[in-house]
Amino acid sequence: MPIRAPPGALLEAFRVHCLRVVRAFACGKKPVYSFEKASSSKCTYCTKGNEKCNPIPDYCSDEYAAFMNALDAWNKEDNEAEKADIFTVVKSEAKVLSDVVKVTQAGETGLSVPELLLANHGRLGSLEDSVKKVGQAIKQSETRKVLNARRRKAIAFQTLSYSDEEDEGNESMEL
Repeated sequence: MPIRAPPGALLEAFRVHCLRVVRAFACGKKPVYSFEKASSSKCTYCTKGNEKCNPIPDYCSDEYAAFMNALDAWNKEDNEAEKADIFTVVKSEAKVLSDVVKVTQAGETGLSVPELLLANHGRLGSLEDSVKKVGQAIKQSETRKVLNARRRKAIAFQTLSYSDEEDEGNESMEL
């Protein structure tokens, strides 16, 4: 699953493919996307291009999973004819993933800093409302449980006191 690697961490350790590699696949190239050196913080493709690796954003997890499935199938295939067919799937999945990131980033660049903060504040507010609703539902459920337990105790007590009265009545008749 794509996640952002902490600063200074190796991207390979987090299995984050570079967005530049995805875009290269989308253009029909077959880039080397491995990490040649354990000490490198950049993939081979970005090292050769003297570029910075861009991790895939975590909001693209579904598209990333589809791309990875196609890429794994392409890597495992031995038949060249099948491999060519699978590469068209890899290319299309890479294009979809790349387009999702482009559209999202294009929408964010039009927003100013206050608008971004307000959007995040709105999301936070809706999240807080959801948490409050869950808390209220839990309280209502617990209240119902307590009331039902009290009702059962009252019924049991009434049943016991009624059976005690019957027992006393039976004893007085026997005397």
